[in-house]
Amino acid sequence: MADHDAESSSSHFIYDVFLSFRGFTRYGFTDRLYHALHERGITTFRDDENVRVGDRIRDTLLEAIERSRMSIAVLCKDYASSTWCLDELVQIMKCWNNGKNQPVLPIFYQVEPSDVRRQRNQYEKDMMKHEDLVNVYYESEIIKKIVEEVSEKLPPEPLYIKHPIGFDSHFEVVESLWNIESDNTICMLVIYGDGNKTTLVGELFNKFRHQFEAASFLDKVSEKSVRSADGLENLQETLLYEMGVHKKLKLGSTLTGSSDIKQNLHNKRVLLILDDVDSTEQLDSLAG
Repeated sequence: MADHDAESSSSHFIYDVFLSFRGFTRYGFTDRLYHALHERGITTFRDDENVRVGDRIRDTLLEAIERSRMSIAVLCKDYASSTWCLDELVQIMKCWNNGKNQPVLPIFYQVEPSDVRRQRNQYEKDMMKHEDLVNVYYESEIIKKIVEEVSEKLPPEPLYIKHPIGFDSHFEVVESLWNIESDNTICMLVIYGDGNKTTLVGELFNKFRHQFEAASFLDKVSEKSVRSADGLENLQETLLYEMGVHKKLKLGSTLTGSSDIKQNLHNKRVLLILDDVDSTEQLDSLAG
């Protein structure tokens, strides 16, 4: 599959999770994990090795990985003996490394992490974080922990755009203005206009969000700010929630919210889009 086609298909995810596994886990641990994810409402792809015939099925599996928002690899003692599993793992890591924010959750099942070939950089850190799952005795507890972590790690769905405008050439200009590749750039882009402005910034958000660690799109900022006495605080709470900082939160004041935003996001690469801002107070409270 060409890179362009892969990029196009992966921008429209079909599954939440691609489940990569091997052998004896199929009818035990992996099956229970699959059903636990399903009960949580997490759409999970698992293949049936009984229908694996030729390259066509292989391509289907690789495409399923590209079109999953994250992957789980259940690493058991005979995982590496399967060329199918290794092909899946290569594709999983390609999707993880391509900057599209498709997380990978490795599960060491009845195997010591040290038995798995040593990895480097961020993948090594990700694996080390899950070593404690090996030491939990009851599989039900392991599965519960995994489902909770999957729920937290899943990238959010793209914004629903009913009638996309398609400003690809303009997006390239925006990307050059942002200097997105830089690690030290703080950039503010202001878009004026009426009509399709909200649709435009929505498409902008969907196109570039995968290049950032966290992202939030807040629309109707002006209207929501004056809707109630704590309108700005509610927007701050939404921002922090969407950025993955807080699950449930009551700030108490916009000053507290501004401090929390600064403290929790100043070391992260974030994308924040504020639609319909009409005062510096709103800007300072949400992006100051």
